Amino acid sequence: MRAPVASGIVVPVITPFDTEEHIDEIALRRVVEYVLVNGVHGLFAMTSTGESVALSDREWARGIDIISQQANGRVPVLAGVSAAGTGLAIARAQEAERLGVDGIVSTLPFYYRLERNEMVDHYRELANATHLPIYAYDMPLTKMSFSEEMVADLVGIDRIVGLKDSSNDFTLFQKLVARFSGRLSMFQGNETMIAHSLFAGAGGGVLGLANVAPRLCADLFEACATRNYERAYVLQRRLVSLHYISRVGPNPLTGVKCAMELLGFGSDRMTRPMRPLSPAQKEIVRHWLVKLELIH
Repeated sequence: MRAPVASGIVVPVITPFDTEEHIDEIALRRVVEYVLVNGVHGLFAMTSTGESVALSDREWARGIDIISQQANGRVPVLAGVSAAGTGLAIARAQEAERLGVDGIVSTLPFYYRLERNEMVDHYRELANATHLPIYAYDMPLTKMSFSEEMVADLVGIDRIVGLKDSSNDFTLFQKLVARFSGRLSMFQGNETMIAHSLFAGAGGGVLGLANVAPRLCADLFEACATRNYERAYVLQRRLVSLHYISRVGPNPLTGVKCAMELLGFGSDRMTRPMRPLSPAQKEIVRHWLVKLELIH
């Protein structure tokens, strides 16, 4: 099965909220338009960056629908279906298919630790329950990690077309790229490693900071694709500088949501119990946006 997005920059789209913790549709559509006109290659709807695990099924589906409508076929749209159990993930996968997305993305079920055969069973059952291409997602917050042997098992499942790696284990990522890049589309999830990953043979990146600086991320991908090493490393250094906003709050998302508010894309409200940054912390984010000429 062909991957709907085999290379490029995919944006895990943030979810702006109103005062009732419902999706702010106008702001979300503006975010989608902003990243698309700045050259990204795909959209990833209802992700951890989009706070999907804290949303009701209704709001989750509404977010996918809004993003798909706004994209209007200009780039592929992937939907996150991660859940605490395989049955829940299957239900979301089938709803995502009904909503017309181009592919789905799933972490391992979170909360309980699993053995390797259980991890593989999760993806096999998901593949049997949908006609959509599937991207496996190695997310440390599940408290489990992919191994090279487990990925070899996933390659044998027909609908598995790609892998997003947010493990921060660059040694393992290089091994996976070297062994599986001909059979899986490999995506890096860490902004600080993206140039190195692309030069190592990765297909692209799924980058939360592409919400904030989509043109920077798209230009970095193009520089790597054309082997313009000098420009690539200049842009990588800029992205590493921007990455500081991910470390201002207790998790990377708080800094990204703050930056998007400063850029004019809705509120920095987050799903409870998460809180926005303090005024002092917001000034740190503002400093980096000004320094990188993203705002004035």
